[in-house]
Amino acid sequence: MIKITMNQKGAFSPFIFGMLFALSAFSTMAAYWAQKDLIDMEKKKVERQKKEAKDLRESLENAILTETTATYSESLTLGRAKSAATLSTGKTRGGSDITLNALQANVALGISNTRVLIATSDDAMLKADVSAVNSIGGQSTYSVANNEAVEFYDSQAARTRQVELSLEQLNAEAAQLYSFYEANTRFPDASEYADINTMTGFKDVWGDDFTYVRSDNKTATLAFTTPWGYTQTINLDMNF
Repeated sequence: MIKITMNQKGAFSPFIFGMLFALSAFSTMAAYWAQKDLIDMEKKKVERQKKEAKDLRESLENAILTETTATYSESLTLGRAKSAATLSTGKTRGGSDITLNALQANVALGISNTRVLIATSDDAMLKADVSAVNSIGGQSTYSVANNEAVEFYDSQAARTRQVELSLEQLNAEAAQLYSFYEANTRFPDASEYADINTMTGFKDVWGDDFTYVRSDNKTATLAFTTPWGYTQTINLDMNF
């Protein structure tokens, strides 16, 4: 018995060795799953931030496209973005204001358009990076190169769409005036035009009536003016 004990001195029994191996394997797997959980949580956080940034970008677009003359504004602010948002509260998960960097861009259709970078991350370096962008080119480059929770919005397309839709309505109204001319060999007077417009219901996208002016039986103008002062006019002329 003494001899057997001496032979095992300084060595692990198979049972102890198995226990140590199992503990080591468990620790390795636990560390793996903990790391995987952290990675998955980070992915979900970024995806949530991306959805919130997209929500705010779409909110800015909706705010412009649903304007009336009374609610028209050239300002694209965080307050305006979150007012129509369905997902974002305007705050990051950490409770700070979402970063919104707005810069004036080119003038088109009589209005200086605005380009915006929106960052919904709590990452201090990312927020500082977005805030530091001070050029239109920098905004475009940043939004393409960055794959974090950053969205880019340009108001020009929405403003152009507003004018295009109003012009469609204006042309439709002009067609009614030409039909009146064909039936009466003259353009309608102001009272008759009011009756025509009551029937058609055509207006610009901001809900305003068109401006109709008859110079004489064969010439007239039909126009709309945007809230920022850009005017689109159709000259009605039957002097051939």
